[in-house]
Amino acid sequence: MFVRRFVLTAALLVALSGCASVPIGSLVQLARTDVMTTDLAELRAALWLPAELRPLPDTARLAVIVKREGQPDETLDLALIASDDPADIAAFPPSSGHYFVYRLGADDRARLDAVRSAILADRRPGSMTFAVGIREFCRTGVIPSGPLYASSYIRTSEIGAFVPLIERFDLRSDPQLAAAFAAVAPC
Repeated sequence: MFVRRFVLTAALLVALSGCASVPIGSLVQLARTDVMTTDLAELRAALWLPAELRPLPDTARLAVIVKREGQPDETLDLALIASDDPADIAAFPPSSGHYFVYRLGADDRARLDAVRSAILADRRPGSMTFAVGIREFCRTGVIPSGPLYASSYIRTSEIGAFVPLIERFDLRSDPQLAAAFAAVAPC
C-alpha cells in the first residue's frame, strides 16, 4: 500500500517574518499534526500585538502553499475570521498587548478540504505550508520607538491547546515592515 503524507513544512507565521524561528518545544507538538486530516473547524491562528496596533477587520488571511512533485506550486488565499468563542481568548494570559484569534469560515474550510482530497487522490509526494498574514493595521496611539514585538500561535485538533510559533518577533527587524509601520493610520 502506497502511503504518502503531506508534512507541515512551515508553521503559521506573522506576515513577512521569514527570519524568525519556531521554538523547539512547539516543533515537537506540531509533529503530531497531520495537515491532511486535522479538523479544520478546530484550527485556530492567534496573534499577539502591542496595544498600539490593531488589525483592520477582514484583513487576516491564511495562505496555503501546496507543492507537488512535477507540478507548479499552488497557493490558496483564504480569509480568516475573528473567532467569537470566548474560550479562545481566555486561553491566553492577561498582557499589555492584545490577542487576536482567527478561524476559517465554512466556505474556506470546504475549499481547503477539497484541495486536501485532490492531494490524496493525486498520490504525489509534496508539502503544504501555512502562513498567516495581516494585510492592514491601524494604530490606537503613538507607536513607540524601538522593537515592536509580535507573537503567533496555532491550535489544531491534534494539539488541543495554543502552541507558540513565533515569540517576540521584532516587526521592525524587517525593513519593509518597519517602513510600513511609520505610515499606519489611526483607528
